[in-house]
Amino acid sequence: MDRSNQMRKQIAVMRQSLFDQGFLDEQFIKLEDLQDDANPNFVEEVATEIHLESSITWTKHWNIIGLTKGGCLDLLGRILRKET
Repeated sequence: MDRSNQMRKQIAVMRQSLFDQGFLDEQFIKLEDLQDDANPNFVEEVATEIHLESSITWTKHWNIIGLTKGGCLDLLGRILRKET
């Protein structure tokens, strides 16, 4: 088996594993169907965009959580100081 076929087989196994684990579903198949010769990197581009958007969203959430956590700790500290 040449290197190209090995790579294709690895990709197929990995893809199936992602389906089996529930990371991919029929939406991914529909996305693959939109890819053609005119847009050979369509799936990659969409996946990259989704990843970037989710990274930005998570960063915003973590920043909010950090601010909330800090604010809660500050409030708790003030309450404890008043009680002592």
